[in-house]
Amino acid sequence: MANRVYKGPVQSLSPVAQLRPDGGMMQKGVPHKRDEVTAAMVERLRAAGLAKEQVAKILGMKSETLKRYYDDEMGAGDASLVAKIASNMALIAQDPNHRQAVIAGKFMLSRLVPEVFSERQQIQLLDKDGRPISPNNTKTLDPYQLSDEQRAALREAVTDVLREAVDNVNEYREAQVPEAEYLQIEDGSDEAEYEEEEDEE
Repeated sequence: MANRVYKGPVQSLSPVAQLRPDGGMMQKGVPHKRDEVTAAMVERLRAAGLAKEQVAKILGMKSETLKRYYDDEMGAGDASLVAKIASNMALIAQDPNHRQAVIAGKFMLSRLVPEVFSERQQIQLLDKDGRPISPNNTKTLDPYQLSDEQRAALREAVTDVLREAVDNVNEYREAQVPEAEYLQIEDGSDEAEYEEEEDEE
C-alpha cells in the first residue's frame, strides 16, 4: 500500500467549517485529530436535524471519520432533536385552539401511559374447552369453535377498531383543511337600485 503524501493544510469550502478557530483548514493525508470545537459543531448540526452525511460534508470529513471520532456527539444531537420535537408536540397537545391538539394529545398519551390510553385492545379468546387461545398460534381461528358470546365479542372488537381507524382518518383529513377567513364585500349595487326607485317616485 502506497504511503499518503502530506500536501499541507487545505481550507474547506464550507462556510460553516470556515467559522472554526482554524479557519476550516483540513489536513490532507494525515490522521484526523479530534477537537472539542468540531465536537460541539457536530452536536449542534445534528440537533438541527441534519443527516450524518450532511454533517460530515459541512465539516469536511468522511462519514466514517465522523462516526469514529464523534459518535457520542451525534447521539447527543439526536437526543436534543427528539427533546425539541417532543416539547413542540406537547405544546400543541395542550393548546385547545390548535387544530392538531387532539391528534398530538392522543399520540403522546398512548406513548406516555400506554396501559391506559393505548389504542390496542387485548381480548382473551377461549377455545371450546375453556382454554386460552394463544395469540402466537399460527393456526387459523375457527369461528365454529367459539360460543355465541365469543363471536359477538370478537365482532364488537373488530367493529370498534375499524370505527376508531375511520375516526382517525377523518380527524387527519379535517386537520389538513387550511383555515380561511371570509370577508363580505359590498359593491353598493343594492343602494344604487334603492336610489333609482326613489327618483322614479
